[in-house]
Amino acid sequence: MPDRFTAVRFFVLLLCVCLMAGGSLSVPVRAAEPVTRDAVLNSIEQARHYLLKQQQTDGSWQLAARPQQTLVLTSFTLHALLHAGMTPEAPEIQRGLKWLRQQDPVKTHEIALMLETLATAGEPQDLVLLKRFTEKLESGQSEGTNDGAWSFGNSEKNYAHYAALGLYEAAQQGVAVQSATWQRAREHWLKRQRADGGWGSQNSQYSRGGITAAGIAYLVSTQHQLRAAQADLNAAGKPDCCGLPFRDEAVEAGCRWLGDHFTVTHNPSADPLADGSVGYLYYLYCLERVGRLTGRRYFISSTGQRHDWYSEGAAYLVAHQNPITGAWKGAPVLLEDCEILATSYALHFLARGLTPILVGRLEWGTGTGADQADLPGSAHDTPAAAWNLAQFTSRLKGWPKRLTWQSIDMQRAGPEDLGLAPVVVLDVADAGLLTEPQTRLLRDYLQQGGFLFAVGGCRSPSPDLAMQSLVARLYPEGETQLRKLEGSHPVYRSEFPLSDRQSGAPLVELWGPRPAAEPRLSMPQKT
Repeated sequence: MPDRFTAVRFFVLLLCVCLMAGGSLSVPVRAAEPVTRDAVLNSIEQARHYLLKQQQTDGSWQLAARPQQTLVLTSFTLHALLHAGMTPEAPEIQRGLKWLRQQDPVKTHEIALMLETLATAGEPQDLVLLKRFTEKLESGQSEGTNDGAWSFGNSEKNYAHYAALGLYEAAQQGVAVQSATWQRAREHWLKRQRADGGWGSQNSQYSRGGITAAGIAYLVSTQHQLRAAQADLNAAGKPDCCGLPFRDEAVEAGCRWLGDHFTVTHNPSADPLADGSVGYLYYLYCLERVGRLTGRRYFISSTGQRHDWYSEGAAYLVAHQNPITGAWKGAPVLLEDCEILATSYALHFLARGLTPILVGRLEWGTGTGADQADLPGSAHDTPAAAWNLAQFTSRLKGWPKRLTWQSIDMQRAGPEDLGLAPVVVLDVADAGLLTEPQTRLLRDYLQQGGFLFAVGGCRSPSPDLAMQSLVARLYPEGETQLRKLEGSHPVYRSEFPLSDRQSGAPLVELWGPRPAAEPRLSMPQKT
């Protein structure tokens, strides 16, 4: 019989083994309990510390058993660390970038990942490389039966989604990408969409979560680039702000598939026999990208059930992080059993999901199913304005480098939904849709320091009257009224000069609350 000390040593050894296995995500289990922001930030810090410890002296990240993956691991890890709060000036990042610049990628996903990483670092010296890699991808685009896809080598039959994401990041840095490239690539991916709204591998009849999320992100990125290239000008050469609303039905169908099959514990599939551990971390990586690019906080099922993708996913990842090393480990397929890659996937999800929200768009009819009425303010018709604003502001000096936006469904919104956005945007044509509870919710948001920017869009015959009516509903006792803001008001000098430099006269007409101490509202008037 073992003595007491031997038993204690055995117990300690068993405990360590259990803890070391805690980072594995290879077997689906129940969802975790809700997680706090501090716990997520601590998890991010642990993951970042782990990855930095794995960096080689030459600046790369390597897997001894698979040296051919060094370029992929280095690019992807650097990209994750940059999104997790590290700056390009950090010594570790500089060493990694120096190593990366010495490489000559050949395969599609290698080129795409290098494009993403160098573009995210945003160093001027890399512009030449970004242009060269972009040309390399565009010239390698296949034709004929595989039109719109990319192929480099026999093992890469279709990496269109990787290539498009890399090209998109390069385009954000000002690199020119041909419109024909976006169009052919988009058409190729649209042809692959299944009748159920999802996407799957070419050798399977079933849709799957990771590929579906990749397809949605791919379509959003390509469509945004195509629409950005269009000259929305009227006959007088001025911006046409009253064009027809755009709704990408393919994206909506894909997001509905994700809502119907939503989970954060495994890679979902319409095939009941599919192994959910395969491609699980890649699925979460793509899920985050879809949520951010489409401005969704929730994925909604056909029956109206909402899923908070970030809260649920972050809780699950934090609960399954190795408490000793700070790493994650996935299933032994698709390289996800490599802790460097697995941790980079998890870090992408956790860090990029915390991207600051610049604006929230107040909308109606964002659900699916019975409440999906054709309301005039239906969601995602024209998200480009919020997207463009977030992208533009991210490039301004003194602002965070990465900002995002979010749609807010007023039919379901609570205080937390509005509170996530420092500014909410309302088309005054939708003001009449506000119910009394929604009006009280909006007033509480304003009283707690929120900012309402009301836009006199094309759908309202009299935006001025609509806004005055809204203010009267928000403050029925008349404690707040709108007044024309004078040229001395700081709003005219907050970021850009909105007044004449010589006379000081306002160049635009803005109205705000009276007195100034009241909750903040502002709307541009017709000029």
